[in-house]
Amino acid sequence: MTTKTSLRALAIACALFAAPAWSATFWVGSSTACTGSNVHGSLGAALLAAAFNGSESDEIRLTNTLSYTSTGGQVTLTDWSSSSAGTLTIAGGYPDCFTSASGRTSFGSGTTTSVTVETSSQPESVVTLRRLDINGAGTGLHATGGAVVTLDDVRIGDNETRGIYVAGGAYVDIQADSIVEDNGDRYATGNSWGGGVYCNGTGSEVTLRGQLHRNSANFGGNAYLSNGCFMMAMGGSTISSEGIASPGADDGGGVYIDVGGEFYANGGSQRVTLTGNFANNGAGIYVKGTGRATLVNTYLQNNAAYVGAAIYAIDGGTGGSPQLTMDRATSCPFLISCSEMEGNRTESSVVYVDNSFVRITSTLIETTWTWTIIPDFQSIFHGTNGALIRLGHVGMYNNNATDAVIWNEGAQFEILHATIARNQTYVDGGTPQPSRALLSQGSGSANYLHNSIIADSTGVDLQGGSVQSACNLVDSAPGDLPSGTYYIDTPQFINIAGGDARQTSASPGVDMCLSNPLFWSSDRDIERQTTGVNNAVNDQGNPGESGGYFDAGFDENHLDVGDDYFTLTTTKSGDGTGSIVSVPLGIACGSDCEEDFFNGTLVELYANGSGGSVFDGWINCPLPSGNVCYIAVTSDTTISATFTNAGDEIFADRFQSAP
Repeated sequence: MTTKTSLRALAIACALFAAPAWSATFWVGSSTACTGSNVHGSLGAALLAAAFNGSESDEIRLTNTLSYTSTGGQVTLTDWSSSSAGTLTIAGGYPDCFTSASGRTSFGSGTTTSVTVETSSQPESVVTLRRLDINGAGTGLHATGGAVVTLDDVRIGDNETRGIYVAGGAYVDIQADSIVEDNGDRYATGNSWGGGVYCNGTGSEVTLRGQLHRNSANFGGNAYLSNGCFMMAMGGSTISSEGIASPGADDGGGVYIDVGGEFYANGGSQRVTLTGNFANNGAGIYVKGTGRATLVNTYLQNNAAYVGAAIYAIDGGTGGSPQLTMDRATSCPFLISCSEMEGNRTESSVVYVDNSFVRITSTLIETTWTWTIIPDFQSIFHGTNGALIRLGHVGMYNNNATDAVIWNEGAQFEILHATIARNQTYVDGGTPQPSRALLSQGSGSANYLHNSIIADSTGVDLQGGSVQSACNLVDSAPGDLPSGTYYIDTPQFINIAGGDARQTSASPGVDMCLSNPLFWSSDRDIERQTTGVNNAVNDQGNPGESGGYFDAGFDENHLDVGDDYFTLTTTKSGDGTGSIVSVPLGIACGSDCEEDFFNGTLVELYANGSGGSVFDGWINCPLPSGNVCYIAVTSDTTISATFTNAGDEIFADRFQSAP
C-alpha cells in the first residue's frame, strides 16, 4: 500500500540535499523505451517522485508493460492538495512509455479496496483517474473526507462489494465517458447497500454524468444515498439494469434515497434516464423518510417492480414540502414527453405512495403493463396510509391497468388538469375493457378532481371517501362523480393511439373552465406554455363554465387564439448574438421567441448580448429604455433586438474609429 503521507516522511532526509527539478509528468513502465529521469519502475516510485517535485499538478502515466492488479492495484492517495504537493492525475491506456493512449489499463486489488482517496492534514485531496478499468476488488473506489475525485473515461466494474464508496464529505464526479457496472451482490451473506454507488454523510456528493449499470444490492442496486449525501444526475446520464433476469435490489433498483439523502435529476436539455431497473419495490426510485428526490426532465422507462415500478415513496409524512417532486423544464427538445414514465411493468402500481407527500406535474405516463393476466387492483397511482398526491397537467393514457388512480386508508389526491384516456384492462385474459379512472377503497379522505378529461373509461367508483370536483369533461359513464361537476361530450385528440393526447382546437374541452382552482396549481401546461388562453374557434363555456378560457386536460391549445389574447413575437437582427427575456415570463429567445398575452398586458423585454456581442437597439419598440422595451400588448406585434459583434467596432490596431 502506498500513502502520500508515508512517502513524504520517508523522504524527509533527502530534503537536505539539492532537489532535482522533477517534471509534472511521470511514466511507469519496464520496456526498453522506458528510460529517463521521469520514468519509474512502479506506481509507488512515481508517487514518491510526484510528491516532492514542487509542481502544482502531477500526472502519472501507466503503461501496459507492467501489471497493476493484486497488490500492485491497491493504492491510497492522501493529501494531494494544491496547497501541498499538488493535485494528481493517474492515467492509463498507454501501450508503452512515450506513446499515445488507447483503451484503458486494468487496475485492481483482489478482495480489498483498489483506490482510496482521503485527507489527513490538508483540506482536500484532488485526484483524477483517467482511462482505467478498476475491477476485481472488494470496492473499486473509496473516497472519504476532503477527497475530490474525477473519473474520466473510467470503468469501475466487477467489484464484489460495490463500485464506489463516498463518505465524510468527499466528492466524486463520474464523467460522461465513465461507467460503474456489474458491481455488488444482492445475494451475498447479509444485507448490502449501494451496489454501484454508496454515499453517506453530510457534505458527501456525487455528480453522475455517465452511467450506473447493472449493479446489485439489497437496498439501492445502482445507488444508495443517506444521511446528508447529495447526488446530482446530469442530463444525458443513465441509471439502468437492462437484461437482468432477477431483481437487482429488494428496494430501489435504480436509486434508493434513505433518511437524510437527496437525489436531484437535472435533465436540462437532455433527459436523465432510469431504464430497465428491476426490484421488488421501487424499481426506478425508492425514497424513504426524510430522503428527498427532485426529478426534472427525467425518463423512467421499462422499469419493473411488484410494487412501484417507477416510484416508491414511504414514510415522508404529508406536512411541509414534497418528499418527491417530478416536473419538466422548458429546456427540452421533446414536445410533451420531457418528464415521462413509459413502458414500466408492475403487479400493483407504477407510482406507490405510503404516508408521503408527492407532487408530479407536466408529466406523461403511458404504456404501463401488468405482469398478471387477470390483475386485481393494478393502477398507475396508488396512495395509502394518509398519503398526499398532487397531480397537475399530467397525462395518463394508453396504459394497461384496472384503474388510473387508487386510494385508500385516508390517502388524498388533488388532481388538476389531467388527461385520463384510453386506458384498458383485460377481463379473464380475454378482450380488453375500459378501465376506471378513479377508485376509492377507503373512507376519511377528501379528494379533488378539477379541469380534467376522462375518456374511454368506466368513470369513478367511490367505495369510500369523497371527491370534490368541477369542470371535468367525460365522454360517458361518469360513475360516482357528483352531479354538476362534469360535462358530457367527446374530446377530440390529435392522435391518442399514436401517443398524442393533446386536443384539437375544435375539441369541446378547449376554453371549458374559468380558473385553476387549487392554490398550488401551475399556470404552465405540459408543454410549459401559458394556460388560460382563449381560443377563437370554440365558444367559451360551451360546454363548461361561462367565460371559460382554461382548457380541460393536460395541455393548453394555443392555436386560433381569440381577440382578447394577442401574440408578441421577438426576433434578433445584426451580426452579433444575444438573448431576449420577457417579464411576465413566457419569452426566452433563444429558443422560445413568442408568447400569447392577455389584451392590455404590460410586458417588459430585456435584451442582453452574449459571446462578446453588445445590444445595439430596438426595432418597432413603442417605449425603449436602454436594453429594456416596454409594451402594452393590444395586438399581434413583432419587436426586434439588434446585436452587434463588439469586434466590428475595433480596428486592427485595437483602437475604435474616430466619430
